[in-house]
Amino acid sequence: MEIMLKPGRSASPNNINLGIDKLHKSAEKLASGRRINKASDDPAGLIISEKMRANITAIEQELKQIDGQINRLEIADEHFDRMGESLIRIRELVITAANESIVDRQSMAAINQAIENERRNFNRLVEKVAADDIQSPNGNCDADSRPEKMAELSLANAAEATKAIETIDRKLAEVNRIRGEIGAEIKNNRQSMREELLLKLGNLSSARSAIVDVDTAAEFNRFVNQKIMIESQLAFRAQTKPSADLVSRLLGV
Repeated sequence: MEIMLKPGRSASPNNINLGIDKLHKSAEKLASGRRINKASDDPAGLIISEKMRANITAIEQELKQIDGQINRLEIADEHFDRMGESLIRIRELVITAANESIVDRQSMAAINQAIENERRNFNRLVEKVAADDIQSPNGNCDADSRPEKMAELSLANAAEATKAIETIDRKLAEVNRIRGEIGAEIKNNRQSMREELLLKLGNLSSARSAIVDVDTAAEFNRFVNQKIMIESQLAFRAQTKPSADLVSRLLGV
């Protein structure tokens, strides 16, 4: 597009300086990728964007807290999962020990030792949960939030083996109940809250971006047009020799 300039005020040093200032601002926006680099660029937009930035920071902090809570609940679930595995192993050993027809004295001793090892392992896990202050999803630390330790099991006869299995089943049901509560808390509450916050964060970030981020294509067009205009003005003033200051300011863009 050919730009026609009429002699006179349009090519005055003041107008050229103003044009170069606009050119510098446009270059600054293109370099930073931001439409608002300082308060004078858009005072109202800056106020709105800073409020949005504060909200974004708050949401990001909430997300960190929720991620920490989810991680803590998942660790708790791992502990209770290992408890469940230990209880299932004890149950299998007790059933084997109760079948006297296929277990000799030496094998019975080995089974009893394996049962005792698993019982101690279960009790260590209970202690671990207590020591780490792992709570139930509702925040309780009472007897309902974790199983109690398992006492030594007596397998002297079939009746005692049956009693031992009943004890194990009760504890296994308790462990599964707690794991179910943990899973429901993670899925229905924590993850749901996290998804809502992520959606809100995305919307706020997009809205703020629309305010503070530069439209690169439009800004580049303005930059090119402004530069052509200034160069044309300088060319028009060539007969009077443009000042070195004007030329150096233009070359600095």
